[in-house]
Amino acid sequence: IFKFNAEDRVGNSSKEETYKVSVDTEAPLVTLLPSSTLYTRGVTSYAPRSYTYAAAATDAGSGVQDLLVSIDGGEAFPYRAPLAFATEGSHSIEAQARDNVGNVSGKIRIDVTVDDNPPKLQLIPSVK
Repeated sequence: IFKFNAEDRVGNSSKEETYKVSVDTEAPLVTLLPSSTLYTRGVTSYAPRSYTYAAAATDAGSGVQDLLVSIDGGEAFPYRAPLAFATEGSHSIEAQARDNVGNVSGKIRIDVTVDDNPPKLQLIPSVK
């Protein structure tokens, strides 16, 4: 907290003013969530193409300046709406945020294998 006032050469002085300064040293908190629970088998997470992925960032200090995402290792871009994958296969999303005083979060990442193929059923007749 700073308190100050001014006085000119003839003795006129201003009312004392108070100015509070807050120091923000904490990076934003970033989350990256699928629209529904992923199915995980071993270390691989699976989802249908219909799933979307939402990113969010919060910062209790100066507030969030920007939230950037990248898909499949591509160039980062500003997050605006939930993301989806148009093709089957292995995919990833990374997210990172910066607050209004320049603190940058660590990158978080979600890896998912998109699979819309139904299981194959094969009947094998038994011989008696």
